[in-house]
Amino acid sequence: KWLLARRDGKGGFTHERRALHTWIADPNCANGYCTWALLEAGQKDLDAEVGSLKKAATSDTNSYVKALAANALCLAGDRDAAKSFMEALAGRQQSDGHVAGATTSVVGSEGVSLDVEATSLAALAWLRDPAFTGQAIRAVQFLSTACQDGRYGSTQSTVLALRSIVAFDRARAHPTASG
Repeated sequence: KWLLARRDGKGGFTHERRALHTWIADPNCANGYCTWALLEAGQKDLDAEVGSLKKAATSDTNSYVKALAANALCLAGDRDAAKSFMEALAGRQQSDGHVAGATTSVVGSEGVSLDVEATSLAALAWLRDPAFTGQAIRAVQFLSTACQDGRYGSTQSTVLALRSIVAFDRARAHPTASG
């Protein structure tokens, strides 16, 4: 309810900067993250926000924004657009499994934390389409090697990494069978 009250009527959200946690000023990251979070929570009637994110991610070169869009569009039912962003992310996946091309995140991460966040978001998107199973496997393999002392850099990168690993395990689990 609080987040929905911050919709700006133009497909984005207002972001007040008086909190202890600093959100990055990049509107594509912030608006994309809010849209994705609301869709993950089951919120409907976000056509303006989804449309705005789709448009922004089409021209934005940031892999983080493209991964947010892939997830959000999938949840919104626009599977063709989601797939095009998943394909763009697959083209940026490196031999070690991480997704290159992230320039900033919703919390301003850098370095390994930013790579972990972008790769985690891409993995979550790829898990929504069986055509990208190979990419999801390589992404999770990267995440398994990126963990240092039980964490993945920042709090945000740790949360996203664990979320994608749990989703991967859930998607790949097989029921116990006799024999």
